Amino acid sequence: MHKTLPLITITVRSTHNPGDVYIGTGLQWLVEQVTGEGTPWQLVDKIVQERFEELLPEIKKVGIALYGGTPQYNNYSHWKFWYDDELWKKYINPNRIRVAVFAGGAGHVDPHISPEEFADHCISDRKTVRIIRRRAKHALCFTTRDQHSHVLLNRLGIANTLLPCTATFSGFYYRIAPTPVEGRVAIVPPMPTFVPNTTEEHVIERFLSIHKEVKAAGFNPVLVCHWDAEYKAFRELLPENEIFYTNDYHALLKYYGTCEGIISARLHATLPAWGIGSVQRVVNVSIDSRGNAAELVGVPNLGYSEATPERVMEAFTQVIDNQDRTYRLVETIDAYTAIIRDALIRGKWLNS
Repeated sequence: MHKTLPLITITVRSTHNPGDVYIGTGLQWLVEQVTGEGTPWQLVDKIVQERFEELLPEIKKVGIALYGGTPQYNNYSHWKFWYDDELWKKYINPNRIRVAVFAGGAGHVDPHISPEEFADHCISDRKTVRIIRRRAKHALCFTTRDQHSHVLLNRLGIANTLLPCTATFSGFYYRIAPTPVEGRVAIVPPMPTFVPNTTEEHVIERFLSIHKEVKAAGFNPVLVCHWDAEYKAFRELLPENEIFYTNDYHALLKYYGTCEGIISARLHATLPAWGIGSVQRVVNVSIDSRGNAAELVGVPNLGYSEATPERVMEAFTQVIDNQDRTYRLVETIDAYTAIIRDALIRGKWLNS
């Protein structure tokens, strides 16, 4: 191959949001099912504008880029980042770069907002509509990872395919095989200060209570921290062997491959763990609308306000049907690879 394949994503593999890393690496695995493992990736930083500008000449030369994860659709009059708007207005569209947009999810503080209510919330804002439509100008495709984003783009007349988040396949990219440790259950809290309409103390107490109930049920719970903030909040409250933290996101995925169960308030712990296949019991706890993406793979999903230890343990009694999981994975891979192949051909990166 004589040209790189640009992927606009997170380019660090630690000290950032693991979810963005897993969205990107899961997408890379799916793309390589079409292009092969020798794909000459050009990872392009979406966070730091100056780093993006450095690679812009290469992207222009290729004429196509993939976009992993965000846009996270929301009302942009409330909040937005440079890559939500300026990236497209200043760089993508003026240079006529064809972009395949994958795994777009909805962002709203209320995990219980319906897809229709979310679409109304976004479409009522003309600025938001303008920004989203701008992304469609040279788009090769859109995939969405939750019903909320799917309904929003449908309402805007933007063709999109609803599929599980690409992060589901991040363990595949790193070739992580399930190696379950008997009884190990990951309890994954959110950042305690990041849950709307509650206090840090309540979040800490809620997840300690869940940890206690899991232990009483005969399992070996381990509180797994994604960021330093969670580790600092919990590390003095549990025995050393009942808490795990690493800022190496490859190591974090490997740890999920050792778990027989997971109760997680982080979508991008839930989905990679489910995809790797060691977990036989999974419960997702949504602190905002992003968590609803877990439902696309059939995972029980509770909003934070209803995720009492009793409700969580009730949901945790459900055992995964591994045959159903395999079917869902194969079906999702087939759908993604068909979309990817078509986009790369139309973007003239791949010959038909």
